[in-house]
Amino acid sequence: IIEGLIDNDEGWKGARDKWASPEKMMKYYGDYPLCIKEVDGEMVRIPLRMFFDYVKATSADYPVYLCEKEIPAPLLEDYANPIPFQDDLYQQVLPPPDDGDAEHPWLAYLLIGGRGSGSPVHKDPIGSGAWNALLHGKKRWCLFPPGTNKTLLGMTDGDSQPPAYWWQDVYPNIKNHPEVTNIEVIQKAGEIMFVPAGWYHVVMNLETSIAVTQNFVLPSMLTHAMKTLMKENPKLSKAFLMRLSKIRPELMTPLRATLLADAIKSKKPPVVVGESWRKKTVEKDARANRRYDAVKDTGLPGAATLHIPAKERALKEADPKPIGISPENELACLKAERLALEKERALLEQERKMKEAEDGNTRNDPDDPPGGGGGGGASGGGSGVATSAKGGANLGRPSPEARTSSWRRRKKKTQYLFR
Repeated sequence: IIEGLIDNDEGWKGARDKWASPEKMMKYYGDYPLCIKEVDGEMVRIPLRMFFDYVKATSADYPVYLCEKEIPAPLLEDYANPIPFQDDLYQQVLPPPDDGDAEHPWLAYLLIGGRGSGSPVHKDPIGSGAWNALLHGKKRWCLFPPGTNKTLLGMTDGDSQPPAYWWQDVYPNIKNHPEVTNIEVIQKAGEIMFVPAGWYHVVMNLETSIAVTQNFVLPSMLTHAMKTLMKENPKLSKAFLMRLSKIRPELMTPLRATLLADAIKSKKPPVVVGESWRKKTVEKDARANRRYDAVKDTGLPGAATLHIPAKERALKEADPKPIGISPENELACLKAERLALEKERALLEQERKMKEAEDGNTRNDPDDPPGGGGGGGASGGGSGVATSAKGGANLGRPSPEARTSSWRRRKKKTQYLFR
């Protein structure tokens, strides 16, 4: 429990004035539609004024709990991250959630509920901790350290009983259990509850309560959070690492060392930032190697410079580490690849000109006129096959017309390949 932050922080002045009671909150935000339930991905929202009327009238054992993750902008302006949790990496680095990304975590929630409402036993996702600021009401908490037997906590198949039932049926059996360590806390208005990462917890409102909560990851928690994030959401973990290397590059070195040590210990390949980008170049590099093998023995100038694919060479020189490719290094790779392609194109063009010169020399050979000679000259020229001076047909050498047509086709094909 952290005391005094809400009362002494100017960033919470709006929440202190407008969230202090249901009446004040209805005065400022009574007509705002807020989420009371999520059905098949669709938010069921009702005006806040109507929800407070329900809270006063209900006598259900497990009443509806308002959990709004898309907090309206005017309410967001009423509070700020508490000072101990302001360096929140998830808030700084995580990309905003897409509409179709069901696995993307929402970090902040507005929580409003009557007596008996609350959250069943659970653990916060993606390796994060949480803070919960209570502006009005009273909450009962019970926390359990990581590694606690979930069966003893009443969690079957990942689900748990409603809070009111859990406190009545499960908690008396494990309160003094030798295998269970627990911390029970009563949170009052104006206090902030800190939940460490990986701890199971259950919460029940003892009276009508208004609170806001947010998941966070501090730099000191990054290693643990990264391992958990890679297990729970591999796709998001890669996006997080890429953005972290740009926004907070100073944190990548210790994280890289830890992940490499874990990879060596577990004999598994380490996580590589930009791994998919490198995989896409494998086939391109293989083609470049085949082209190099075809021209390296020709003796043409510059052929000896095409040793290995340019991108791979630049990558090894600029960024030998298995994690993290800075934008500057990636740009250098692309420039080196373009330079290699230009050199290769120049070599092929030089080879083409040499062949064209050889064809021209053959075409102007005085001992072998292109139109044929002797008695078969006319027929040889008309058939498109050159004849020798003796009048015999040279079947292996086309006439100038056929040779010109063939060259045009080759030229067109070459232009298409380098387009």
